[in-house]
Amino acid sequence: MFKSFLVYGMTSGLSKFISLLLIPIYTRVFTPDYVARLDVIQSFIMIMAIFGVLQLENSIQRYYYSYYNFLRKIMISSTLLTVSFLSVLILFLIVLFSEKISFLLFKNFNNGYLIAIGAIIIPLFNISSFNSIILRYQKKSYLFAITTLLQILLGALLTIYFVLSLELGIIGVFYGQILAYALTIPIQIISIKNDLTFGFSTRILKKMFQFAVPQFPARLGSVSNSYISRFFILGILSAHHLGIYSVALKFASVMQIFLSAFIMTWIPYMYENLKNKKHKDNFKQIFIYTLIFVNSITIIISLFSKEIFILFTTEGFYEAQFLLPGLVYANGLMIIKSVVDIGPMIVKKMIYSSYIFIVSGIINVLILYFGLIYFDLNGAVYSLVFANLILVFLNWYCTEKLYPIGFNFTFFISLSFITLTLIILLTRFSIAFKYRFLIALLIILMLFLYMRKNNSFKLIL
Repeated sequence: MFKSFLVYGMTSGLSKFISLLLIPIYTRVFTPDYVARLDVIQSFIMIMAIFGVLQLENSIQRYYYSYYNFLRKIMISSTLLTVSFLSVLILFLIVLFSEKISFLLFKNFNNGYLIAIGAIIIPLFNISSFNSIILRYQKKSYLFAITTLLQILLGALLTIYFVLSLELGIIGVFYGQILAYALTIPIQIISIKNDLTFGFSTRILKKMFQFAVPQFPARLGSVSNSYISRFFILGILSAHHLGIYSVALKFASVMQIFLSAFIMTWIPYMYENLKNKKHKDNFKQIFIYTLIFVNSITIIISLFSKEIFILFTTEGFYEAQFLLPGLVYANGLMIIKSVVDIGPMIVKKMIYSSYIFIVSGIINVLILYFGLIYFDLNGAVYSLVFANLILVFLNWYCTEKLYPIGFNFTFFISLSFITLTLIILLTRFSIAFKYRFLIALLIILMLFLYMRKNNSFKLIL
């Protein structure tokens, strides 16, 4: 699993790492208000993109090993055509109503053209993501790495060219992403052509939808939890506040790099190891390692949040340093959630995941609304952390009821208490750099000793 994590997961996660490298450009070229506008449009695009997939990518992962030869080709081709059709339909509707969407988001019609151009990313993103899943399940690690890295590199270079050289502003960001996908998707299609055919099966597609659709409310809830805060901040506070929050989120996306990487390796690993008699012991061990990793990374990033913003942003964005620790931890909780939410997937009762996300989403919205009113931007952080803690707890409880694993939840509570206490101290009090550096060294040393004691290095190698 660790080797797959490096080859597939981290390669994919680099796309978010590149976005981190672009932050110094954005914060020097764009004001917080412009950053806010870009973030709102991108958030809207990502929310709408899931309607073009309807969780069918999860069905591909669930049934890839259940079909063989021609039937597998029919399954993949039918699903790819459906995703392409739905995504183009979403694009058409957004372009048709782009000005009305602009008014709903910004209270003016000025951003309709930007929304229409940005929406072109939806079918390209969905098709590229689908192709990447097939490459991963075909175990074509080199092709997966090459196409993913090429897309990331082209996206970064083209964005820099359009934004800095041609001074196109926000639309230059979209041009860069669109061209990067358009240039790499043909390479992906050629790479997976052996798993494609001209056939189409409504019977197989019906089975795919039966597995996927019950998960869609959960996916919608997950995306809403991640993105809905932008719209509340824009409505309750201001575009300037949203720009500050957006930059903090981009730095916090370092955890999303690991989240993307982890999900790419964890789900296939989980399905492949269900036949192993000791799979529950393996899952429990992975849970422990995940807890240690998430909390350690959160604390280390929190220790140096001030220096991160001084190095990579301008003075107008420095106040975002106080938001970073909580946002990093909130993203880290989603990695932990990915480990403990396997019960519904194993017993094929995905509707429970949807129920959980609905509850978590309602809690998030309520705390977010009142939090922004009484605690300013900190309220958005509080709501996200609390909602994700609830999400982890409910998924753990559901899994233990449907398919008991025996995850050590006491260990989770203990580490969470330590991490949250340190985050509060770091955001409330100014601690000298040398002491923060010593704490970081101590954490790294403890990690090394723990892994050595448990023969972790031998297991990884």
